[in-house]
Amino acid sequence: TREVVPRDRTAAPLAAGERAPWHWPSTKEESLLRVRPAPGQGERGFVPGPDEGWSSAFPIDAPGSFLVFCWQGVPPEEEGWWPSLLRLLVSVELVDARIEVTFELAPPSVPPPIRVDNQTSFVATFWQRGVERAAASPHRVAASRAAPFAWAESALDHTLCVSLHRSSEAGRAHGAAVPVVEAQPVNLDAFDQSLALGSHRPAAARGVSTDSGRPSAEEEGEDESLLERSNSRRRKGSSSRRQEETVAWATVELLDGVRVLTLTEERPPAAM
Repeated sequence: TREVVPRDRTAAPLAAGERAPWHWPSTKEESLLRVRPAPGQGERGFVPGPDEGWSSAFPIDAPGSFLVFCWQGVPPEEEGWWPSLLRLLVSVELVDARIEVTFELAPPSVPPPIRVDNQTSFVATFWQRGVERAAASPHRVAASRAAPFAWAESALDHTLCVSLHRSSEAGRAHGAAVPVVEAQPVNLDAFDQSLALGSHRPAAARGVSTDSGRPSAEEEGEDESLLERSNSRRRKGSSSRRQEETVAWATVELLDGVRVLTLTEERPPAAM
């Protein structure tokens, strides 16, 4: 499955309370639907561009009910993003020899499918891997804060690219500032597992010359002295460096039907 940028050239308008037949315009593409309110018809009067405001793509090949969310113009990094989303309940039923799809407004009290609980002292930014428009406008959670999240494309890979920034660098997350953790993938389908989030170290910190890509003479001398140490000393030093490189830990749990990604600086008991 790959990201398909939505376009309205094949959109079929449907008035409130209206029933209409639908046929796939092409059998060569994946059988997935998207939905959005007509421009200016949402609660906020949002007028999107041709590829904006659509829900995540979803299949209708099996009976069931699920929620989809339509963006209404509030950027993901703002706190008002989640309340602004238009929530739609999609019901798929098999009636005789046809599939019937029903759209209903879902109440605003519907909990988010995902929550990111940032318990670290860093600012967290994240987006869904493989979705270019999500990477261009990542979500942002301040230190010691939590925020709701929903997949930009629920049919694609359920992996977040997580970055951690020092608070002073948060405002320059897309500029020259180097995050302490940069775009590390976290699989949100891997429950009850703890993943170490490693630091982003500059080339000089890794013992590599930025000009030639090779170690400097001073660093080579240091490497020779390291080789003279015992094997046990080297293993101990290597273990120590690996621990120092771990900046935070990511754990995914399912709590009351909500998928929760928790970011901590202390190592979770399950990871010990």
